[in-house]
Amino acid sequence: MIYSVDRVQFDSDGNLIFFEFYNRKKDNVKFVEKKYKSLSLISHISLIGVIYDDQYKNGSNIIVRHKDETKNYKWNDYKEWFVLKNADNLSKSKSKTLGSATQNEGDPYVHDVLEKIHGIDFTLDDTGLGITKSALEQQATLGFDFDLFEDKTNTIIEFLNNETKEKMKNPIDNLQAHPMRYSWISESEQKDFAKRMNEINPRWQNPRKTDNRQKYISLWKATQKLKGKLYLVNYNLDKSENLSVIEIIDLDEHKGIISDISYKLTYVELITWLEMMNETPLEAIRYLKKFPNEVRSEEFWNNYYQNQDEYATPRRSHIGKNYK
Repeated sequence: MIYSVDRVQFDSDGNLIFFEFYNRKKDNVKFVEKKYKSLSLISHISLIGVIYDDQYKNGSNIIVRHKDETKNYKWNDYKEWFVLKNADNLSKSKSKTLGSATQNEGDPYVHDVLEKIHGIDFTLDDTGLGITKSALEQQATLGFDFDLFEDKTNTIIEFLNNETKEKMKNPIDNLQAHPMRYSWISESEQKDFAKRMNEINPRWQNPRKTDNRQKYISLWKATQKLKGKLYLVNYNLDKSENLSVIEIIDLDEHKGIISDISYKLTYVELITWLEMMNETPLEAIRYLKKFPNEVRSEEFWNNYYQNQDEYATPRRSHIGKNYK
């Protein structure tokens, strides 16, 4: 079965915790129950269920399920519990505050994909973002999510919105999009870019002081813990454009992605692949192998990292140019 995992984090011992948030007034109860049962069967994780409704600040009960225990909380007690749970984390690398990191209450593109697979309207499912943002306020979250997760092969699928054409910011095709274009950027390269931008516009301020490598590090660590697979889907809002589905083979925390295979699919082929992942995941993995692909081996990335000092000084132009 394939679905989103609302929140994932590592506890202080390095164990994985999965959170499932169920809004009893908005979410599909049959789907949530089926999903929760599937999650409970996954080894190597601890599962926490949070049941609530939109009146949680006005006295409505918040129910927390963990193992065989069920506890009822009012808002202030729940908030205190959740803040402590957020802090009980092996990683000290924090994400952005959820208010700044998340513009939508859930990803409309992922909702649309899930609706096609399961025939259920997911537009009201905010995956617990609302109650989590309220609990953490402006504190940074130490959790992350899985856009999609397949629970037989423990496959994680992350969707990456290629906004370069929409924002007309060095536009590239989905086939050329890749996390290494904007993550694991060297300090010297960031300074050079800031210098050039300030020459163009003296009032320009760098909106990204550090890159967002932590998301990919967390996803890769979770993949290894689950002994699963990790795919990244580069898409944009133009469904007529080809997509790239990147299988991550290896990742180094300091250098970045050091081995991957990128597959070229249409939107219809992506949906077919995901429908197969939902029903016959091993067949879906074989299905993906038939598409044109670009194999980016360790040698490929060594060339990418040539002349590096502390981090890479990348030549990005050759990414996505050799699908066969």
